[in-house]
Amino acid sequence: MRPLRRMHVFVARWPPLYWSLVALLAAAPAVVVGLQYAEARRAREAWLDRRSILVTRHAVSIGDVLDAGDVETRPWPVALLPEGALDSLPAPAVAAAPMAAGEPVVSSRLGRPASSPVAALVPAGARAVAVPRGTAPLPLAVGDTVDVISALDAEAASVVATSAQVVHVDASTAVVAVEADELPATAAAIVTGGVTLALSGAPPE
Repeated sequence: MRPLRRMHVFVARWPPLYWSLVALLAAAPAVVVGLQYAEARRAREAWLDRRSILVTRHAVSIGDVLDAGDVETRPWPVALLPEGALDSLPAPAVAAAPMAAGEPVVSSRLGRPASSPVAALVPAGARAVAVPRGTAPLPLAVGDTVDVISALDAEAASVVATSAQVVHVDASTAVVAVEADELPATAAAIVTGGVTLALSGAPPE
């Protein structure tokens, strides 16, 4: 007996099963439509539902300290809410990356919690040291990356720290963040007066 014929015979012997199958098949399209409607409603609510977050009033540079005058509260669609969006500023709130005007303020683009703006830009595990800029200083800015070179003489020059991030600059010194294991050699180069900085074109990792 063919499979289809056997199915007909089985269903004929069990009428309740037959009508249950008919009801199930009839209800299937309604279930699918209901699920699609629910999904569409959730998507619509995600767009309409808004959360108040902080956005920048103007362009922000690395190292800028943000306060209430630099940000404003604005409703933002939950569907487009960036990860780590803030509704209040930490103290201090130091920009660790450039931000455009009207950009949401997110935790990943601020320095880590610290007691001062300079400390906020020092990566976890690193150490900040003040390196004399010398008589012919590089035109450095906060956020630049440099190598620290010990150069007591031409034959003994060596790189003692690589990819150090500049976290502060003034007329006489540049404060750079070096790895903990690079600190002794960097300090020795500073103390002996044979230290110089080389600017790197690569962004900090």
